[in-house]
Amino acid sequence: MRGRRGQRRRPGRMVAALAVALAAAVSVPGGAARAAAASVSAPALVCTAPTAQLVMHPASGQAPLTVTADASASTPGSCPIGGYTFDWGDGTPTTGPQGAATASHSYPDVGSYTVTVTVTDDELLLPASSTAQAGVTVVPVVIGPTAALRVTPPAGSAPLPVTADASGSRPGTFPIAAYTFAWGDGSTTGPQSGGTAHHVYPNPGKYTVTVTVADNQTPAHTASATFAVNVGLGAGPTPSLILTPATGVAPLAVTLDASGSVAGTSAIASYAFDFGDGTGIGAQSDSRVRHTYPNAGSYTATVLVTDRSGLTSSTTAELTVLPGGPGGGHNGPLVHRVAGADRIATGVAVSQLRWDPVSNTAPGARHAGAAVLARSDQFADALAGIPLAVADNAPLLLTGPTALDERVEAELARILPAHGQVYLLGGTAALSPQVEARLRRDGYHTVRLAGADRFATALAIAQQGLGDPAHVVVATGDDFPDALAAGPYAASAFAVNGQPAAILLSDDGTMPPAVAAYVTRKAAGSTNADPAVVAIGGPGALALAATLPADRFDALVGADRFDTAARVVPYFARTAPVGVADGDAFPDALTGGTLMAELSAPVVLAEPDYLDPPTARALHTMKGSTELAYVFGGPVAISDRTLGAVAAAVDGRVG
Repeated sequence: MRGRRGQRRRPGRMVAALAVALAAAVSVPGGAARAAAASVSAPALVCTAPTAQLVMHPASGQAPLTVTADASASTPGSCPIGGYTFDWGDGTPTTGPQGAATASHSYPDVGSYTVTVTVTDDELLLPASSTAQAGVTVVPVVIGPTAALRVTPPAGSAPLPVTADASGSRPGTFPIAAYTFAWGDGSTTGPQSGGTAHHVYPNPGKYTVTVTVADNQTPAHTASATFAVNVGLGAGPTPSLILTPATGVAPLAVTLDASGSVAGTSAIASYAFDFGDGTGIGAQSDSRVRHTYPNAGSYTATVLVTDRSGLTSSTTAELTVLPGGPGGGHNGPLVHRVAGADRIATGVAVSQLRWDPVSNTAPGARHAGAAVLARSDQFADALAGIPLAVADNAPLLLTGPTALDERVEAELARILPAHGQVYLLGGTAALSPQVEARLRRDGYHTVRLAGADRFATALAIAQQGLGDPAHVVVATGDDFPDALAAGPYAASAFAVNGQPAAILLSDDGTMPPAVAAYVTRKAAGSTNADPAVVAIGGPGALALAATLPADRFDALVGADRFDTAARVVPYFARTAPVGVADGDAFPDALTGGTLMAELSAPVVLAEPDYLDPPTARALHTMKGSTELAYVFGGPVAISDRTLGAVAAAVDGRVG
């Protein structure tokens, strides 16, 4: 007889005991058999249990965290250990039973988990076992701060007073708490809360100023940056370094361009490049070089500029290389930029992404039911337009206020049939009679939704364009970010039976009388638990609080525009796409937000060259679930660096 592990087994204790009992029973005739059998002495039938031991390597770390469970210190009882079974404590299938005493597992989500190992001996009939447990803690990814430094003047005669400015440094997950300046002459300033400091160099020389920024954690996450200062040696060069592209998929070919460097007292003689991956190019006259980064990672490239008098100065630039292969090497979501040459062209690009030509009669073709037109240079009348566009299966396009842009005219001809309907948002000061006349000459039926001001225009969209919907979202009309974050929420997440909610505008923290009357009527049956009225952003919430009882509405309010937009994300499915747009300008968020609303998906906001922590955290919650992220606008609106940060947050690939 062979055991589970393929080795010849001795007769088991259980088998031996049964054999003795059976022999005794057979040898005694009649009813005495049972008594004789009972009098036979046999060995114990069950082995003593093994003693389980469990250690996790590592026991904590940032998500996603891969751990190894090690039960090799477990000891057998009176029988050898036969197998190990690992329960990971996260609802996933167990590993084992198996002969190996170790197993690995990956935790994608933040949380605390209890891992259990069951160690069983090798008896077949009555195996004995014991368990041991160990904890695993998975914490969120922590992004450290990014340091930036500029010293003015960069050169001069001794004694030279200088100002070091690190206010361009960016926080990571946690806010920056302290700046420390080392002046390169043995003296320091800080740590201090302010991002600027002053110093006087009494003696000539070359000095490297270093700033170290730290967040408010213990221990702190830090970053540093340097800047060269020349004292009493003439003005040195002022370096510049631009990386193109600054993010992409490995292997990534990058051009390092230092041609924007400016000479000081003497002409520039050479440029030396450090690629930040352990390689570089020594001093040469060419200010541009090209380098391929074969591996994924974050790199800091450096250029050292030297003039003919020997003075040097350096600067750095950062880039992100994403894993190569489909899905960035892990089947992650695609992060795709949607952009045109300007805001009008970006709106056209968004429309082309969503809507098929009217001539396409193939099954499944997506045809627009109408188009919504708003002025391209001001946001006021356009803020309430996203729900209208979704209700009519329409793109939201932008044009100048006095003439119909030719690119928009071409897009309308592509997607709309003859006599198709075009909504104009705002009065004749927003979109001139000439714009409407051109649309009519092109054969379209026009509907102008307008009021005396932005508040009345939004009310007209609600009553005439949307047919007086059951739900209402309130956001301030004095600025655009809250209303744009509200667009997909109103059109999708807060819709009733497919009918989008209307967006109405407050006058900052107060409610215009006509809007207040409309909202009051809608709130008649509204409660916190089942709201018919919701505010997005602080000013809208204040206006509602002054208009309605506190139990008649709900509010989504963040610390700033980025946090407010992030707070809308949980109201959408984690598997939905996600859009990212410039939080400092309205056009791309307006046209892109319409696409996201059509897809029942949120839009979050970013700064052009920086992904704010609330936005990064919101994107991170969709990692592993969403399959697509759109970034709206070109590199001026959303830089390549921010594009890479979006990809990193959702664990995706740029494409």
